[in-house]
Amino acid sequence: MIEDRLILDAVRRLLEGFRPQRIILFGSQARGTADSRSDVALLVVCSIQGSGRALHLARPGQTHG
Repeated sequence: MIEDRLILDAVRRLLEGFRPQRIILFGSQARGTADSRSDVALLVVCSIQGSGRALHLARPGQTHG
């Protein structure tokens, strides 16, 4: 299971970078059933102008693949 502080840090960075209307944690982390193989599933709801792909590519530090 991923530590809560790491999830909260990711949420903080999303809030700063995108100013979303809502961030929803779901999946095993939200249910409390996560194990060492679990990832973090976040749904980020925000308005954007233009292409979502262009926004993704413009974010510094992102990996593209």
